[in-house]
Amino acid sequence: MKNKNKIFFCISVIMIATSFMLSATGLINVKPSIRENILVGSADDWLIDNKTTIKDQTLLINKSIRVLSGGEFMIFNSTLIFDSGYDGEFYMLTESGGKLNITNNSLITSKLGFGYNITISQGGQFTFEDSSLNYAGFGKNSYISPGLIIVGDNAIIKNVSYIDISNSTDSLYSSGILIKLIGCEGVAINNIKISLPTHPSRWQSMVIEDANNITIQNSWFNNTSTGVEITNSNDIQLIGNLFTDSEFGAYFKGSTTTRLKDNVFADLGYGGVYYYQTNENFVENNTFLKARSSALYFESSDYNFVRNNSFILSLYDDLSFANSRTSLVFDNLFTQTGRGAINAVTSGQDFVITRNRFSEFRRTPENGFEPTNLLLISGVSNLLFYLNSIEVITNNFRIENFQSNFVIFNNGTHGNYWDSYTGTDDNNDGIGDSSYYGRVITPPDQNAIKKLDTRPLIDKNRVLDQIGLDEIRVAMAYIGLSTPKVGIPFTINAIIYGTSKITGAQLQYSEDNGNTWINKTMSQQTIEFNSSRPKVSITNSANLVQSWYTIAYVSEPMVIEYPLTIKIRIYINDSEGNTTLIPLMNIEVNISVLSSTGTQLPSTSTQSSRSTQDSKSTNNGSITTTTYNTETSIFALFLIAGVLSKIKNKRKS
Repeated sequence: MKNKNKIFFCISVIMIATSFMLSATGLINVKPSIRENILVGSADDWLIDNKTTIKDQTLLINKSIRVLSGGEFMIFNSTLIFDSGYDGEFYMLTESGGKLNITNNSLITSKLGFGYNITISQGGQFTFEDSSLNYAGFGKNSYISPGLIIVGDNAIIKNVSYIDISNSTDSLYSSGILIKLIGCEGVAINNIKISLPTHPSRWQSMVIEDANNITIQNSWFNNTSTGVEITNSNDIQLIGNLFTDSEFGAYFKGSTTTRLKDNVFADLGYGGVYYYQTNENFVENNTFLKARSSALYFESSDYNFVRNNSFILSLYDDLSFANSRTSLVFDNLFTQTGRGAINAVTSGQDFVITRNRFSEFRRTPENGFEPTNLLLISGVSNLLFYLNSIEVITNNFRIENFQSNFVIFNNGTHGNYWDSYTGTDDNNDGIGDSSYYGRVITPPDQNAIKKLDTRPLIDKNRVLDQIGLDEIRVAMAYIGLSTPKVGIPFTINAIIYGTSKITGAQLQYSEDNGNTWINKTMSQQTIEFNSSRPKVSITNSANLVQSWYTIAYVSEPMVIEYPLTIKIRIYINDSEGNTTLIPLMNIEVNISVLSSTGTQLPSTSTQSSRSTQDSKSTNNGSITTTTYNTETSIFALFLIAGVLSKIKNKRKS
């Protein structure tokens, strides 16, 4: 009997010790006071300063929850119900150094439908997976309080839904933002669902401000004012999302380096995507369906790359540019457009439009317009339109061209396929023997028939076959300057877009020290489609004066030694070795060399040094991007798109 008592005593001790150990590690919560404190009747906030886990429970909460530094709040397969009496009475806040995890089919909601907030402060950590928010956020009059506010970095939001808000109070719909990211970096949002019921005043689904490296993918935004709004941010990716029945799909302002890929924008009240003062935009493989205004709009936004998108049944214009420069538009489908396919207006310059298909421009019940325009051009300079297929266009098809210069409809060897072209091809070279004439409106002529294309293509099926046989295409250059420091290599990375049949292409640059232009060359022997990633480096040249540097195709970047301004002119010749070089672009780079402490240095020599570069490559179909992760670098983007030495002669003609 005594032995049995001893055994029972030992087991009890082990169980008690194990319980204390589990409690210390936070695997179970043995503090009954916590559950009592979160029930109705207590007035103080629930303060979490250790690891606290709620699992498989439903809790009614009449207070705010604050996760303090060192605290970790884990919610697994549980429902937390705020018993609020008015909007904003309760909230959930994760402070710097705290962690909040909401996972495994959990639900945060409100008993009476009043709004609350979840906020992640700078330095806080947040994971939100396979769960839902109900009644988060509120707005009334001019006051907006987002439902989810993230200031901390590296948040993970995955498989999350805003659900069942149809019975919410009117204040929910007055104005508001459901999710807001402020000054954060490295946030990944995947497979979330935001779908709001119909209401005269719609919410913005998500607002991103002053953020870096944000990815939103595989998510659905429905019936909102704007699906995603991005301001003053950098490196934003929207991939594989669905935007439906909203005013705007996405809106960008004052941002840099945006990527839209594999998204669908359907039935949007105003437009699909709007860019304002946002540079270096990549829009690829998206579908724009039944936009009630312009499907894709760029205003005061430069260096735009629009590839392989489908524009279908736009009520107004498919693609619009206003006061924007340097855009490459290729491999897109424009069909059943309301007013015009491409609208390039107001002081825009440097457009290359190639390899696109324009079809079925006719009035339909859906678009409601008489689609008379292929292009609407006003105040545009340097627009190259070639290797496009224009088919099934209404008889009154026309091009409006107001006060524009150098609008060219062939690249010197190949023009476009026009299904209304009636000329012949007696020598069977695929090029029409006579020019294509079309209606062009250029005041005071309102309906003039003018020569458009001197190299019309006979067979639309040969359009793609002709691309790149003897050309290298250059459309734009972009310099994003970060200040180099002594001891850190200073590199320009070039992205060349061309075809495997191009050989012997030569780039040339000139530098201006204020008095004299000196020419140096950089040769590229072969440009291979989707694989060529030449690295262009600025190197010190001992035989030149202190403020001069050469661009060369070399493998070792050198240290910039002196503050200087470089003015670069870039030229190109064709693959046949013609010596006449065509100027493509002028670039001015201001360089101030700083020490590691940021202090301005005098113009004295320093030792050259090398750094290991982490090269990362991504293949996006027709363009291959390589990023070299040096601490400070100039990023130069050269997209190749349709300029031959023969263009110069053609412009003269």
